[in-house]
Amino acid sequence: MKANARHHGKVTVLDLSGKITIGDGDIKLREAVNAQLEEGRKSILLNMSGVSYMDSAGIGELVACYKRATEKGASLKRPARFRISWSSRSSRRSSRSSRTSAKPSPASDPGSLARSPRPL
Repeated sequence: MKANARHHGKVTVLDLSGKITIGDGDIKLREAVNAQLEEGRKSILLNMSGVSYMDSAGIGELVACYKRATEKGASLKRPARFRISWSSRSSRRSSRSSRTSAKPSPASDPGSLARSPRPL
């Protein structure tokens, strides 16, 4: 992840790009926000249009940065048009299998579980 700061009057815009993931991106996000807070910046806007991916560690760090900013009397905001889309491997797998076969598999039919023998 990369972070570049630019200042417009009293507002500091942090342009973020890349992936905000555990071990690298989350630490860089913390350092970038903390640097602005240490300089006494009170109004920070996160421009996340260049962020391609954020995992749970990145989201957790985003919340922690918001909390730290609030504790120091600053405001940390992100543009309203930034959306987080949730996905998981299981949802991608199920949507992929529904596209490839029209007939449900026996494992996905709840009735088939009642008819199958159970091991003792």
